[in-house]
Amino acid sequence: MIKYPTDIEFLQYDGMHCRVLWRTLSHDWRCPVCDRSKREILQWGRRNGSNASQYGDIGWKAGIHGHHDHGEDVGPERFSRVHLCGGCNSLDGRLKKKVNARASFSFSPDELKQCLISVRPNDKIRDSDIDFKRALEIYTIQCLLPKD
Repeated sequence: MIKYPTDIEFLQYDGMHCRVLWRTLSHDWRCPVCDRSKREILQWGRRNGSNASQYGDIGWKAGIHGHHDHGEDVGPERFSRVHLCGGCNSLDGRLKKKVNARASFSFSPDELKQCLISVRPNDKIRDSDIDFKRALEIYTIQCLLPKD
């Protein structure tokens, strides 16, 4: 069952391990891949590690990550660094694993968006929400493109 944060719960959430970034991004920030707001990326569930010790085992959690081109060290940067929700940042890893991508490859935010079929507020991204075939097409095309 999906739980939705109340106004008070949303306003009281401090970002936990992403605290500084959470405060830096405006209340109307939206993930450039899934288009969910800060409020919509909050998920109720079990916390792990230092978040569990500091905030309790169960409660609201959300991640925001700086997503960048991991291949920038071996060639020209394909896209600029951008902030993604934790679900979409994890989507990159899931797609790379599924298509057996080289370690230096990263899907761009636009490419991630093309692979995301659906998403729900306050819920995780499931395999049924992902177009893995499209991910393989994108990866194959990117591997065939000449490097500048």
